[in-house]
Amino acid sequence: MIRRRLLTRLGLVLVVALALTLPWRLAAQTPADLTRELDVLSGWVEEAQSASLTFLDIIEQGSEIDALAYGVLAGEIAPERARQTGAETIGVMRLRFEEAAQHMDAELEPPSLQEEKLAQTVRNSVRYLRMVRNQAERMIETSESALAAALDDDIRAYTILERKNRDNAILMIESENVAIGMQMALLDKTAPQLELFRSYYFLNEAIIAVYRMMGETGREEAAPSDMALDSANTFVGSAATAVENGRTLVGAQRDEAASDSELSEGHVKWVLGIMDNYANSFDVEERLVDVVSGLVDASAQTAAADSKQQLRENFVEVGTLIERRVALTKARVQLIGRLRKLR
Repeated sequence: MIRRRLLTRLGLVLVVALALTLPWRLAAQTPADLTRELDVLSGWVEEAQSASLTFLDIIEQGSEIDALAYGVLAGEIAPERARQTGAETIGVMRLRFEEAAQHMDAELEPPSLQEEKLAQTVRNSVRYLRMVRNQAERMIETSESALAAALDDDIRAYTILERKNRDNAILMIESENVAIGMQMALLDKTAPQLELFRSYYFLNEAIIAVYRMMGETGREEAAPSDMALDSANTFVGSAATAVENGRTLVGAQRDEAASDSELSEGHVKWVLGIMDNYANSFDVEERLVDVVSGLVDASAQTAAADSKQQLRENFVEVGTLIERRVALTKARVQLIGRLRKLR
């Protein structure tokens, strides 16, 4: 459930990123040469997104193999049926991977751009593509290993599956942070979107730390290291700072737009609508800071039943807040699209 939400969120970041990168004052007067480079980058990102989503879908398809392995271990699926179905599914995954990898090598030559921030976006995109490509290849192998262990009635299958699911969740978040970092490099320091992205980024890093601490505390008498816990709390604190800074920027830009005599009434109303959306978004981020802080606290405990229950409840709320975040992003993109009518 969480992985699928993360996949959706990642796709959304890549789709709407260019619409969110320019400060509202610059969006109405982009230089012609920058516009051409943005067009080139937009087309390339669209192709890159298609390739990345294929790799991510292959990773997600690995859950079908996991279900077979769990079914065999629980005695709910006949081993021979799991063996046949698993071989067919893994064969399809390998074929899709080879086709996507060949397409990436042959068709996704990175464009050469003069604008350094856009060129950095391309470099980050290439890094991101390589990351998900490598992980997709590894996940095919891990899925096959987990199923083979289950078919051999090897108890290590549980360990393989647990580690694989945790690694997948971490990958999804790390991949999103590459995409977020790609957009942060384009943003002006006065753009509220920058602080919003910073909150996304630092909360993601905190959740990654939680997953890793869960791996440590999953062992009897284990507890996460002080360094791991301090790192997670630092990320949460950085996200809280980003939320505070974002609220300050939103307030200042609301006041600036409202007092700018050069802006039309329609333009002022448009800016205020954007700022209201950002204010609501920072409300969501503030709640996420609290919930993720709870995740960090719960993951710092040993594998007690109450800690596990708290983790489950907090992850459910994280998912709900992510859905709210996505809805506000979609609404913001729609508002940004109305700028053309004001020019």
